[in-house]
Amino acid sequence: MIRTSLLSLALLVITGLEARPAAAPQPPDEEGFRVYFISPRCGQRRLLGVFKSPQEAFRVAAEQRAKLSPQRIEVTTGSEGKTAPTGRPILYVVYTKFCERGGWHKQMTFANDKQVETYVKSNQEKGGQVQLVHDYAPREAYFVYGAQCRGRLQLRGTYVTLREACDAAEELRKANTLFRCHVTTGTKGQESLVGSPVQYQVYAQGCKGGWSLVTTTNEATKAHQAANAQRKEKSRVEVVEHFTSR
Repeated sequence: MIRTSLLSLALLVITGLEARPAAAPQPPDEEGFRVYFISPRCGQRRLLGVFKSPQEAFRVAAEQRAKLSPQRIEVTTGSEGKTAPTGRPILYVVYTKFCERGGWHKQMTFANDKQVETYVKSNQEKGGQVQLVHDYAPREAYFVYGAQCRGRLQLRGTYVTLREACDAAEELRKANTLFRCHVTTGTKGQESLVGSPVQYQVYAQGCKGGWSLVTTTNEATKAHQAANAQRKEKSRVEVVEHFTSR
């Protein structure tokens, strides 16, 4: 009986060590840095912990990669909520470390996976350590949608900055005079734009090339009135539509 009790206790301790992350997770709906294990069979994610700093998340990720397959550990950020992310990341955030005393530093954010791949390779060739953080639900990202005539608005590109999004929209409009083009936020990169905006932000580009916020309104009529008034004085004006993703 003593041997049976000891065996049961040992199994309980081992099971607890396997299931317990290196640091106690915070509530899963809180924003922060998440560490996931991705199942090799079905691809489902199991949350290992939510951490306030990237340093904590990277430490736990390194510990888990040492025990499990490195490709099966993912670090994410953003406002995911309680639902595990699916599909492709919207943004890629790169952190680098070139010396142990210096710690990890956030470097660049990309919306294009090819660009981030080149940047990561460049830093590794310089002798730096690189950590890539996926963002599936960023608070700030710009999505450009366009369509021919009355067709459904389709995603044409994802951008990190307002300037990039406005430049892309302008190029699409120049390419075809019948091209309807919208700069949006909050859609989380869904392929087709559906529903109506819940908010409008009017931006104007000044003489020095920078974009400045003119007004924010919940009414489309007021937004377009403000935009038309700015067009009489500014070279470029953009109405950014904010959606609530479903």
